[in-house]
Amino acid sequence: MSDLTLVQERMERGERTGFYHVCTDGTILPWMFKDDEDFIAGINRIGICKVISGAWVWAYTLMDNHVHFLLYGTLKTCKTFIDKYKLLTGKWISHKYGLLQYLKGLSASVIALKTEEDILEAAVYIDRNAI
Repeated sequence: MSDLTLVQERMERGERTGFYHVCTDGTILPWMFKDDEDFIAGINRIGICKVISGAWVWAYTLMDNHVHFLLYGTLKTCKTFIDKYKLLTGKWISHKYGLLQYLKGLSASVIALKTEEDILEAAVYIDRNAI
């Protein structure tokens, strides 16, 4: 089933489909990604979470201690995306660094973007965050 088919089915069920700025709290952890291997694995997890959740990824940035995504989907698919991303990242950290439940308590925000201006501002913010 294609992503477009999934979005159309959700729209037919009356679920609001739109853009969301999804991010984790950058003040909770000293790090999420320590080296290039962590960042590469983090980028690979984006594709996995996209397939699992059905959310479309329009922009992203992975910072040392938090992440930002511009997603398109329903609130449920976007929440599923970030929940799976945190779960898989936690498993990576546990396997590589031996730290169990390192991401426990890491909150995430899923913010609905209601206007074209909101979407553009979020996209620019995400793009320039790493700078």
